[in-house]
Amino acid sequence: LLGFFFLSSQSAKGNSPPTISTAIVSSISNSATSSESTIVPSPATTKTVYVFGTASDADGGLDISTVGVSFFRTTITYAGCDAANEENNNYCYRAGCTITEASASSTNVHYECQIPLQYYADATTGSGAYATTTWTAIVKATDVATATGDNTASPLLTEIGDIVAISIPSTYTWGTLELGTNTSSSTNASLAVTQTGNTVADIYLSGTDLTCTSGVMPVSYVSYVFTDTFGGTALSASSTHISTFDLPLRTAGPVTKDIFWNLSVPETGVGGTCSGTVTVTSVGG
Repeated sequence: LLGFFFLSSQSAKGNSPPTISTAIVSSISNSATSSESTIVPSPATTKTVYVFGTASDADGGLDISTVGVSFFRTTITYAGCDAANEENNNYCYRAGCTITEASASSTNVHYECQIPLQYYADATTGSGAYATTTWTAIVKATDVATATGDNTASPLLTEIGDIVAISIPSTYTWGTLELGTNTSSSTNASLAVTQTGNTVADIYLSGTDLTCTSGVMPVSYVSYVFTDTFGGTALSASSTHISTFDLPLRTAGPVTKDIFWNLSVPETGVGGTCSGTVTVTSVGG
């Protein structure tokens, strides 16, 4: 009795993790041939930062399931910005990315990530508080088997530019005042100066005479002070640097400082409605 035995061998195919082939950071979608060296935020609003490039997987482009990015001030480190609970608009942003051009016949996919960068993101240039460091973008791809790959070996570096910016109301008013009177803490006018940049801000102040329906009040009849009291420093037509204003950086809610404006109304010579112009100019503090 003869028996025949057929032996065969099979080797299981292992999963290949994805890799990040290229990564570019730009303020314009898919347009840069190389990363921008500096991204400048937009005062008082967000600016979209685009991180895009190519991810690869030897098992085919369709094997890549997700791509995400962490964008952080470099000294925070990737470990400090790789989880949702670490996100912070000053120094750590995370975003999912859109995958396109994925196919079974190609090992590559194109990805694009959009990061809504806030105006108060930590500045790393010029007079910024973190001028000695940079920002880093780490892109991470995950495949269907949950294997991952990233560009930590070749991190993508850029700067966040420093911007000095403030916003103020367009008008303020004292209401109705009698001749020969001075404003007080209950009748003066306040002007809120709001931080809309990412750099500590000082200000310059100047003004014009107040032209009335009848007569003129010299600009020096207007005074400014930074506590809610009468008096202060007389306004001048010449620009005066308020070097101690120091409007701080935003780290939580909006940051504002008030300027209180007082007026000494002459006993005679003016009447009706009076108006003038105050110029507030921001500079780095």
